[in-house]
Amino acid sequence: MLAIWYFASTAKARLGLSVFLLVCVALAFLSLAAFTERFSEVDDWTYLQRLAVYGSALKMFISSPILGVGFGNFRENYDPALIGAEIGVLDTHNLYLKSLAETGLVGTVAFFGMFGLMYRTALLRFRSQRRSLDGILSFGVMGAICSLFIHGFVTMCLTLARRLLHFSGY
Repeated sequence: MLAIWYFASTAKARLGLSVFLLVCVALAFLSLAAFTERFSEVDDWTYLQRLAVYGSALKMFISSPILGVGFGNFRENYDPALIGAEIGVLDTHNLYLKSLAETGLVGTVAFFGMFGLMYRTALLRFRSQRRSLDGILSFGVMGAICSLFIHGFVTMCLTLARRLLHFSGY
């Protein structure tokens, strides 16, 4: 989507390429679901455990919202009885919750602010030197930052959507 946004010359081209990309993603998703057991058959325990990990991260954040429990300390501070795993085995599997739990609001704002500045710098360099190696590297940095944040968001959304579908009877 980032490439479509910055390289398509007209709004019509952006729309056409975006529709094409969405169709390709949908076909890839359907083929993965049809031919890969791991993708289509995830047991309820995995989802419940992941939700418990999310709950534990939120509990840590609420207990220390300003500075968090300390960078890298999530694995050592979760409740093993709640999660069903020994201390030090599991991680949050979510960038946003881990950042909030470990570094609190101060660290999370600093973390996302730093990535925001890097994205802005890469965008400005890309716009000014689009055809040079500097522009190509800047576009790569923008893509890496976008993929990092999208991945952190999608994993949480898929887990929560699965639980909502389960509770609603689907």
